[in-house]
Amino acid sequence: MYADRTYRSILSKKSIYTFPEILSQMIAETTEGFSFAYLKELFLSTLLGLARENLSKLNNEDNERPETLILWQRLQVVVEALRKDMSTTVETAKETDKEMEL
Repeated sequence: MYADRTYRSILSKKSIYTFPEILSQMIAETTEGFSFAYLKELFLSTLLGLARENLSKLNNEDNERPETLILWQRLQVVVEALRKDMSTTVETAKETDKEMEL
């Protein structure tokens, strides 16, 4: 799992954000159908956004309720934006295909 191997290990070692194991599964379920590039964009956009807002050192959050973690909440916002981008890209490709058929 990309989230587990890459970001969970990094963030856990640096004690920056709470990233319980269950969060990896939640992310995997939410990002079904995402390419590697979209997964990378998801994490980079989320972490840069948190850094910009100076929301660091949130490693004391409640692991028992992963849905309340700031990292999870921000990931959800970026997932929504990326899904919107994915659907726009698919629609544009379909329109291009139709135009080429004419």
